[in-house]
Amino acid sequence: MPRGVRPPSQPVGQVKPKGALAGPHAKAVTSPQLSGNVTLPVTNNSTMPTSNVLDQLSVAIFVVSSLLGMVGNSLVIWVTCFRMRRTVNSIWFLSLALANLLYSLLLPFYAAKTAAGNQWAFGNFLCKAVNSLLFLSMFTSVFQLMLISADCCLLVARPVWAQRFRTPRLAWGAAAVAWLLAGAFSAPYLVFRQVTCRGERCFCINNFGDEATRMARQQAMIVVRFVAGFLAPLLVITACHVVVMLRAGHRGRRPNRTAKVVAAVVLSFFFCWLPYHVFNFLHRSPSNRAAFKVGSSLAFSLTCLGCFLNPLLYAFLGRRFQEGLRGSSRARWLEAAMAEDSMGSSSGRRSNRSLGSTSPPSCG
Repeated sequence: MPRGVRPPSQPVGQVKPKGALAGPHAKAVTSPQLSGNVTLPVTNNSTMPTSNVLDQLSVAIFVVSSLLGMVGNSLVIWVTCFRMRRTVNSIWFLSLALANLLYSLLLPFYAAKTAAGNQWAFGNFLCKAVNSLLFLSMFTSVFQLMLISADCCLLVARPVWAQRFRTPRLAWGAAAVAWLLAGAFSAPYLVFRQVTCRGERCFCINNFGDEATRMARQQAMIVVRFVAGFLAPLLVITACHVVVMLRAGHRGRRPNRTAKVVAAVVLSFFFCWLPYHVFNFLHRSPSNRAAFKVGSSLAFSLTCLGCFLNPLLYAFLGRRFQEGLRGSSRARWLEAAMAEDSMGSSSGRRSNRSLGSTSPPSCG
């Protein structure tokens, strides 16, 4: 090549921006729940078939979870609003169903995004709104599960206090606090999410600013999301249900049924959310980004199962499920399943204002 002539790959005056696509096979990995403004080139084509299969599976989970979640949670909302009197349990289920319904309504956006190779086609406003609302519903549902577990624990451990202070007004206030806290934890996604385009391909990602602050902000969000959205709730839910199980067994009040509720709630929460947070931490290490790329969408899709599993576990494992199932209509058995339940066999014959009738279905 003659001296003084630049190679054709470096035109005069054109500098390749830092973080730009590395080549024609580069692909931005911007899973909805993970990462920040990071672009990862595809360096190993052997992972592409596996990634495509997992993406297709993720899309299927998104669609099925969305449909089941919309139908199931809409039914729960209708029953709690129009078929039941206002009780503490009905308020818990209404708040949980609203959060899960919101989650279900947002899943089609992620199904379309995953099917399009993580490209975003809905504009910057929906990029911010959809992602922040997703985390609002996620944190709300997790906090609501904590409230249900704590309520159940208090009924068993502090029955006198529960009889005096466990009122619908207190339940409304606790549910409102859960939504407000969830809004605070989801606010950063409204601030940092934006659409970034690489040529004709646009992605909805977190833009954490310059390199000096990007990693610190990204890691802080991952840690806060893990502690507030998984670790602390898991410890609280597990501890509360262990107390319920031990107290129920000590008093001879259907320990087998209580053990089933404990196992179902804790295992469902653990297995739905653990892969999601594992892949969040995998993204922090460059050596693990191949695994992150392959499994991130599937890990996120597994969290969607909770949007229709949670109400089913709490309602259908209650003692009165079998009684309600013998009713003449679906609304009747769902109403009975979510009704105020009793802990002991004799307390079920008490009035609605008695201590035994205030126990949630998850307690036994």
